[in-house]
Amino acid sequence: MKAKKYFLIPLVILVLSASGCSQSGPTNTQTSTTQSTMPAKSTALIGQCPLYVYEDYGASSNNYIAAGWMGDTSDITFDDNFKLDPVHPNVIEIKYQPTGREKWAGIYWWNPADSNFGMVDGGFDISCASKLTFWARGKNGGEKAELKVGGLKGEYPDSLQPAVTSGPIVLTGNWVQYSINLTGKDLTHIIGGFVWVTNKPDNPNGATIYLDDIRFEQ
Repeated sequence: MKAKKYFLIPLVILVLSASGCSQSGPTNTQTSTTQSTMPAKSTALIGQCPLYVYEDYGASSNNYIAAGWMGDTSDITFDDNFKLDPVHPNVIEIKYQPTGREKWAGIYWWNPADSNFGMVDGGFDISCASKLTFWARGKNGGEKAELKVGGLKGEYPDSLQPAVTSGPIVLTGNWVQYSINLTGKDLTHIIGGFVWVTNKPDNPNGATIYLDDIRFEQ
């Protein structure tokens, strides 16, 4: 991706007690631990940093698939080949229009593509990473979103339990790089590499957001 003249915003990481910006998605109230929950028969690949969740549309460096749709899935419009601007020529566009009964929606980027919320083994050992970074902006500014790492349960759970979250972010109309601190976390088996969640209370009139260059870094 081309160089950007924006700001790096470190986020205070919260232990997820409720999925979504305030109430949505799979959750628990346990404290993060460094004890691995990786099953003995796991086939997690050893990842090398930087390891991309999404670098560009169709890029061979993309390691996770946005296949885990949650909540009011019909309220989501998703395009991972959106043409936005010269600095970010191919980005992810997510539109959320809150019309469903659940009043929240989200997407897991996971590996393998047929993970089905941790029911199929795969993923990566990303112990090389100390953080996950991503670029984000809203269409108009003021849009709210929450981004997370890990937290999948299932037969092959993520070693990172519970999910580590950015907390609710209020996006601006300009590109900003955000960082989720993963120092000291157990990243030995990560199927759920990235999560976006939002809800109707935070975005009563809907929201359109853009994401780019999502990756694990040392």
